[in-house]
Amino acid sequence: MPIGGLTERVQWQRRTTTPEAGGGHAVDFLSILTLWARVRPIGLSPGVVADARGATVSHSVVIRHRSGIAPGDRFLHRGRKLEVLGTEDISGRGKFLACRCIDRQVTG
Repeated sequence: MPIGGLTERVQWQRRTTTPEAGGGHAVDFLSILTLWARVRPIGLSPGVVADARGATVSHSVVIRHRSGIAPGDRFLHRGRKLEVLGTEDISGRGKFLACRCIDRQVTG
């Protein structure tokens, strides 16, 4: 893939947890970096999201290779929260990293 194929801007976010006074914990996402990427939808599967009808949309997010991106992280792309499920070095030489992501959407 030529580097010119990375035409979208995504924000890489890392999941953080903070203890709460009541004994639980609050989950938040901390923005790490804004990256150039290629974002492509892969598929759609209907299901249940938060006890409501929903859909899960699979995406492939390709970026320049970098270490540290792991399952549980997410990319923010055009208002969508793409949760990282796994990563793969698609060039085999450390040039590009493909991230398999999902976007859970409530439809009704």
